[in-house]
Amino acid sequence: MSKGGIPVLDILSTISVTVLAFLTYYSVRASQGMVREMREVRLAQFKPLLHPRLVAQEGKDREQQALKLVIENIGEGPALDVDLHVRGGFKGSWHTDFLAEGQSLSREVAGRGGNQKQAQVRSEKGGSEKEVGDQVLSGTRVVIKAAYKDLFGNPIKVEVEYAVDQEGDGLRTRLVRTLLEG
Repeated sequence: MSKGGIPVLDILSTISVTVLAFLTYYSVRASQGMVREMREVRLAQFKPLLHPRLVAQEGKDREQQALKLVIENIGEGPALDVDLHVRGGFKGSWHTDFLAEGQSLSREVAGRGGNQKQAQVRSEKGGSEKEVGDQVLSGTRVVIKAAYKDLFGNPIKVEVEYAVDQEGDGLRTRLVRTLLEG
């Protein structure tokens, strides 16, 4: 090479270092994305999922059919600080501090034809009780809202809506919609 010429090796070296810097940057970004995904998968292993159901139950006599509200934790972790609110043909609410994986709470919420029943929370782990005694009429919609937290304190909300209809001599419940947030 002459003194006044272009240093080809210096230019090639600069281009190589620049290319390696860009490749390293994209490799780091891809690794960060994989770490985020792995963290989400790991956290999902401990995420509770509450499944509120409104179930029509036959009583001793077909005329005394009742509605039972069942909240089941079908997720992989415990639900903490669970608040439940019900509105529609009847209203009520309750709170429990802890609902373990696979555990359920249930309460008989209403009877048919003026037969009012008192509600009782049935829980192995405890929780507060509140009474509900309103009559449910055929053709009404019942909305159940559950707000709770996972082990890491992340808030989760579930809202389900049921239609209550007359079927033969009894009541029938039909799921209308489900919303999950969190």
